Amino acid sequence: MLAENLIVLAIDGVQSGYLGPYGNTWVPTPGWNELAARSLLLEWHLADATDLAEIYRGFWSGLPAGGGRGDRKLSRLIERMDAASVTTTCLSDEPQVADWAAREAKFSVVEKTEPARPGRSFENWEESDAARWAMMAAETALAQTSRFFLWVHCGAMARSWQAPYAWRERFRDDEDPEPASFTEPPRGSLPKDVDPDELLDYAHAYAAEIMLTDAYLSAFCEALEHAPFADRTAFLVLSPRGYCLGDHRRLGIAEETWYSEAIQTPALLALPDGTSKLVRRTGLYQTCDLYATCLEILGIECDSRWSRSWLSPEPPPDRAAVLHAEGGALRTPAWLALWHGDRPFELYVKPDDRWEANDVSQRRSEIEPLAAEVLADYRRAAEEGDREMLQRLPEALLTVGE
Repeated sequence: MLAENLIVLAIDGVQSGYLGPYGNTWVPTPGWNELAARSLLLEWHLADATDLAEIYRGFWSGLPAGGGRGDRKLSRLIERMDAASVTTTCLSDEPQVADWAAREAKFSVVEKTEPARPGRSFENWEESDAARWAMMAAETALAQTSRFFLWVHCGAMARSWQAPYAWRERFRDDEDPEPASFTEPPRGSLPKDVDPDELLDYAHAYAAEIMLTDAYLSAFCEALEHAPFADRTAFLVLSPRGYCLGDHRRLGIAEETWYSEAIQTPALLALPDGTSKLVRRTGLYQTCDLYATCLEILGIECDSRWSRSWLSPEPPPDRAAVLHAEGGALRTPAWLALWHGDRPFELYVKPDDRWEANDVSQRRSEIEPLAAEVLADYRRAAEEGDREMLQRLPEALLTVGE
């Protein structure tokens, strides 16, 4: 057992490229930076879906989206916790998540907060719904007594952008137009000839919202710093999904798109004994790997043949995938292969082309059939929920080569 208690903070809609620990240099994120300094950090944490229901089935069942036959039940993780006499609590400002936690996952306690109110930003972030949520989350955590597992979900990024307008202005150069004042999160598709200033507005507004996540993350951590259970509690922070800002003509938390801005998210774990400090993992971890990670932290035997703990001494996963009826994605150490419905196949070099700027599918046409075969193999293994069924990757998918 690595910790007596575990707190998981899931902040929906955070794109890792806007955070200091993932290389961003223009958005101040001191709270995320401080957490990263004492955490194990996953360099590549990839959602295996963009639908929140599918993502949560992965979190709480340990099985990938599109797989596991009938075993992807939401109660699987909580049943393991209950058997180990761990009290389970879920706090969410997203009604769907709260309903899943109560009706299907069977958490011991489920608490709902009001969803973020659309329509206004706040001069001081402490007045925002995010601040209210952070205060309630801290109060819920501090109220825990016996051995506990606390899951906290924040969905404000998808509902209302409430960061102070001045935070948008700080990113504006002298020649830039005044920042837009919208508070409704942008979503939808963009035309090919979209105005670059419009994209800049989205980026600056989103950066301000990232600063807001940083503010309430810092407040939450500060509130728990001197809790009586602090030296016995692990703290895990991640985002279920990323956020599209127009790089591929998509905006918002976009479903059925699998570019990295949509599926690559932050994932950090701080252990109470300090052994997680400045550890960086470079394997290809996915949503369903959280299941085994939570169980290992709490010293509970894992019953999943698919989920791979972030802390496992075994070699990390060498592939990740999105399985979907209308296409999918395959990520290997060298490539990201994308099939978006009836659109042409796309291929990107990894890790160099981090945000998919240069499609090389025409130059490396020999990769598509190999990637398609591996994705089909992944689908077969996922349906059985057994990672051991996966075939070895071809060498051409491990390295870019000539």
